[in-house]
Amino acid sequence: MAAKNLPKCLHIDCGIPTDVRFLFKDDSEEIKEVKAHKLLLAAASDVFQRWFYGSMKEDKEEDVEIVDSRQEVFKTMVEYIYNKELDWNAFDLHFHSSLYYQAEKYNIGDLKAEILSSIERQSRHIVNLNNVLEAASLAGKTLFEPLSNLLYKISVTCLAQCRIRGAIKSFGLKK
Repeated sequence: MAAKNLPKCLHIDCGIPTDVRFLFKDDSEEIKEVKAHKLLLAAASDVFQRWFYGSMKEDKEEDVEIVDSRQEVFKTMVEYIYNKELDWNAFDLHFHSSLYYQAEKYNIGDLKAEILSSIERQSRHIVNLNNVLEAASLAGKTLFEPLSNLLYKISVTCLAQCRIRGAIKSFGLKK
């Protein structure tokens, strides 16, 4: 199927030139970029479609400054659109949350579902005793109900498991 060839389009030597470049300033004011093809982004997102071809159309601007995302997060979203296999285990809680924000902003429903599924699959690794309060706080701060509900559920489960482990230790019982 043609979809398996899409990740190749992100390589410089693919022969199909990109027509949009997203620019990011990091903490050291260094400019980083993510290159892409407007058509592929528009096919994946009605927001990109309107931005590049519809009522929100910019004046043939090839460089777009992105101020509400880190380059790595935005690049991962683009790689997802290009059907690149992502290593979900490499992403921490903040990365997942930032990626969810981008998926919400650009209305990429499949990516949002994949992020929630990844967090749920990895819940024991993503949320633990060291960051459970941070996860609970993030659940309270996020405006996106599906993400908020999942983080809250995982935080409560983690705290309950920690409480059970503590009770087992205090009674001198073995697991």
